Amino acid sequence: MNRVVDDLMNRAQHIRTESVIFLIITAATSILFLPLIDQRFFWSHDEAQLLWRITELHANVQAGQPFCRWFPDFARGLGLPFLEFFPVLFLCLCEIFKIFNLQTILSAKIVIVIITLFGSYSAYLLALCFWNRRAAIFSAVLYSYAPYRIVNLYVRGDVNEFTGMALLPFNLWLITKYSKSEHTIFIRIPLIMGIAAILTTHFPTIVIQLPIYCLWAVMMSFSAKKSWRFLLMVAVSIIIALILASPIWANAFFNRHLVQMEGMTKGFANYSDQFIHPGQWFDTYWNYGASVKGTGDTLSFQIGNCALIAIITGFPIWRRRLYIRNEKNIWPLIIVLFLSLFLTSPFSKFLWESIPILPLLQFPYRLLQIPALVLSVWGGAFVMVMETYLKKKTRWLFPVSVGVILTCSSYMCRAGAYLNISEKQLTPETVRRISHTHCTGEFLPKAAGDKFPPKSKEIFKVKKIPEEGFSRHQMEITVAEWLQNASKVDYWKGNKIQLGSVNVVPGSIEIISGNGSISSGSGPLTNRTFSINAQDLLNIRWAQFYFQGWECRLNNVIWEITPDPETGLISLAVPKGEYEIVLQYRNLPMSRALYPVSILILLGLMVWSVYIRVRQNCKF
Repeated sequence: MNRVVDDLMNRAQHIRTESVIFLIITAATSILFLPLIDQRFFWSHDEAQLLWRITELHANVQAGQPFCRWFPDFARGLGLPFLEFFPVLFLCLCEIFKIFNLQTILSAKIVIVIITLFGSYSAYLLALCFWNRRAAIFSAVLYSYAPYRIVNLYVRGDVNEFTGMALLPFNLWLITKYSKSEHTIFIRIPLIMGIAAILTTHFPTIVIQLPIYCLWAVMMSFSAKKSWRFLLMVAVSIIIALILASPIWANAFFNRHLVQMEGMTKGFANYSDQFIHPGQWFDTYWNYGASVKGTGDTLSFQIGNCALIAIITGFPIWRRRLYIRNEKNIWPLIIVLFLSLFLTSPFSKFLWESIPILPLLQFPYRLLQIPALVLSVWGGAFVMVMETYLKKKTRWLFPVSVGVILTCSSYMCRAGAYLNISEKQLTPETVRRISHTHCTGEFLPKAAGDKFPPKSKEIFKVKKIPEEGFSRHQMEITVAEWLQNASKVDYWKGNKIQLGSVNVVPGSIEIISGNGSISSGSGPLTNRTFSINAQDLLNIRWAQFYFQGWECRLNNVIWEITPDPETGLISLAVPKGEYEIVLQYRNLPMSRALYPVSILILLGLMVWSVYIRVRQNCKF
């Protein structure tokens, strides 16, 4: 009995300690959240894309189609299979708050704060494997203000990669933790869920992080108590995570031929034009422009000067080996650091040309997420050295060190501009009419051909990022124009879209040939019901793009639909008679097949968790 009480008291004390540490990290990270205080949403390279995506997902949920992966209001209201090819984790987290009637902008900001703190605290846990608590907290603060992490949030607006950066230290910490465990269990549910989260967060990040996890597990196995069982546990956990997240990543990978994705690795997204010159790793320049060929980039590719200074100051710890908890396992961090930096430089071009999977990253600078973490964790050596040499005179050390980091990083913690979009404008109707953002044209079905987007200059006014190398001065002029116009939102004024030589009204259904009548329809656009009275053979066109996930039922009998050759929209032939037609998007066959498998895996993990808890006599 006393043993149980002591165990509970120790756990309570541990929770109190970790809660205080989390509050310290939160307070130290607060400056990073200053741009979120404004009631508007900050402008970034992604403009308002995130807001449109959240709006469209919520519209599907409200329409009773929470798992539908078709966004009917994208592409000017002609619809796109957006979620068939786009990761969903960040959007689903936002939807949790939207369900409780929080506003779209507020929901997005709350999720950003949660993910930021999750990533910083995970960096603390990883650093704690090597340093004491004070040094680990210092590493967490360094990671909070890692320049590339801020670039992803406030410059590029890539919240999915930003989320992936938060999951990286968490999964590495889990692998490190389990390598030291005496109880080797066949699978580890937290590791499975952490890797599955990466697989549903950001596809290029998968290419980066999965090899890192495998390499990290191999390096940890050298010091593991049961190395082969540990490696087996990690391997099985990764395989289960792959199956669990397969409805997201597998569908996007194996069905990518169904949409126009040729531009994802060409033009501006061609890796050969996006390498970083080594001097840019240390450049303190900060702006909100684009990455271009050459050195005219107007966004930062700094790997973390504050962390580098901390590492150099803490270098004596390597010479004298002072208080490193896990000295052997710190070296994998250094190996991964130099490998990732090499791959961002032009010197690695031969590898990008010879390894087929690397071009899928699009931008070599995505690999900067690795140095951002490694340097932050390594920077904890500074505190260890200072405490060793200064001994008890260290009360001022932590606040002063953190204050220096905040001072040196404050110029990055700001928004370039804000979008002049109110909550009232975040509706499906607005998404259908918006013209200032290109997100409504991503993942076009093959059937659309080159008919969309319309060639009219009056509709699309997006100023594209130059594909050729510009000087930094030229790019700064372009950035100034972007920021000046960031608050302006362009709307499509008309109600018809010209696809080839045909004018169509988005979301409408019309008779192309034959005699008869048809109702305007009822229900959401992803599950629409029409009444038809055909006096002879009717050819009908519905203004949603044709895609394999669509299914038509004529009086509850599956009916064939085909792409209209002139427009790429859904068309069908209806014989004489009266009918009820239901047009429903049911997702791609692979998605429908993998969802039950994923659900079974999830249920199995829940049963396994209960079994483990019972096995451990309900010790949490």
